[in-house]
Amino acid sequence: MQQSQSNSISLSSVQIGAIAVAVIGLILGLIGATSDADHFFQVYFLAFLFWLQIALGCLGVVLLLNVLSSPWGFAIRRIAEAGARTLPLLGVLFLPILLGMERIFPWAKAGVVVAGNKGLFMTPGLFALRAIIYFAIWIALAYLLTIWSYSQDRSSDPEAIRRRAHPVAIVGIILFFLTTTFAAFDWIMSVEKGWFSSVIGWLFVSQQILSAIPFAILVLGTLWDRPPLAKVARKQVLIDLGSLMLVGLLLWTYLSYIQYIVIWSGNLPEKIQWYVTRSAGGWEGFVILMAIFHAIIFVMLIVPGLKQVKSVMLVIAGALLVLRFIEMYWLIMPSMSASFAPRWWDLALVAAFGGAFWAMFLWSLNSNPLIPVKHPELPKALREADDDAQAQIAI
Repeated sequence: MQQSQSNSISLSSVQIGAIAVAVIGLILGLIGATSDADHFFQVYFLAFLFWLQIALGCLGVVLLLNVLSSPWGFAIRRIAEAGARTLPLLGVLFLPILLGMERIFPWAKAGVVVAGNKGLFMTPGLFALRAIIYFAIWIALAYLLTIWSYSQDRSSDPEAIRRRAHPVAIVGIILFFLTTTFAAFDWIMSVEKGWFSSVIGWLFVSQQILSAIPFAILVLGTLWDRPPLAKVARKQVLIDLGSLMLVGLLLWTYLSYIQYIVIWSGNLPEKIQWYVTRSAGGWEGFVILMAIFHAIIFVMLIVPGLKQVKSVMLVIAGALLVLRFIEMYWLIMPSMSASFAPRWWDLALVAAFGGAFWAMFLWSLNSNPLIPVKHPELPKALREADDDAQAQIAI
């Protein structure tokens, strides 16, 4: 009991710090907005997308873990559930984007007429309606599955709850892929007038994998020895999570390459210009940086034994999250400015979002046990963890 109270106090102090960061970051951002309102909304949109991909990635993990059972899932399940529960916050934080959409999206500017079927699709009213639908589906899935998961800890029949959640998660995975794909069309592809990519939806999903798994690893690293999580947090969990990051990295690399080859080989000026803009004016440095560090991370993930080293995995996870921010900056901001011209308060808005995200995440994480203590598959996972520990001792 004393350990539990100590843990709660520790997390509460972090929450207070996160709220302070959110408030200070917002104040600095609003000060910057007085000098350049357009840039404020553009960076606000960038910060929103960066933290959204982490929350959506966590929702994807929750859906997957309600369909499949695996030992590594018990180590990060409650982390992913708490991450998915930040989606209502992000839904609220999307409202200023609706108010400032003319400053972000070229099709939303007054007097701009979008030709063809795209003109019927990209209107402010339908854009807002689709956003409401996306968030309604994401929040409903996140809260329905997490409520069942948390109630399982107190239930006399946890197997019944598991059977109830399984079909909902299967349908949820389908809805998840559909909504995230259309959200990528609305929120990423439409920032560039005339640009189209059929790969962007899947690329957005791969970004979520490379956000949520590293995020979960970083949180897991701070809670590694905390009961009852310590019972399932073993070296094999790191190996499995490292393998998931490797799969996500390979998927992201393949989709990024395919998108580039298809657009470039098509030789269509309005599509090629998207890459031309992002290869000049200082933006080419982002491409070089991402290529080098993703290659280094790939090598680290395939070197035998490195995935078992906790410190190495934490470095890889942290680097991948930083790269996701760099990638999102490279995707969004060149559409706003032909050259790389950051403001001193850009990171303040990103930190403001992060502070609010962490405060809500920690509140959800601290409200329930760190593992689903009555999950029907937990005894099997604990036996496998014990076998793994004994094998390590034998070695």
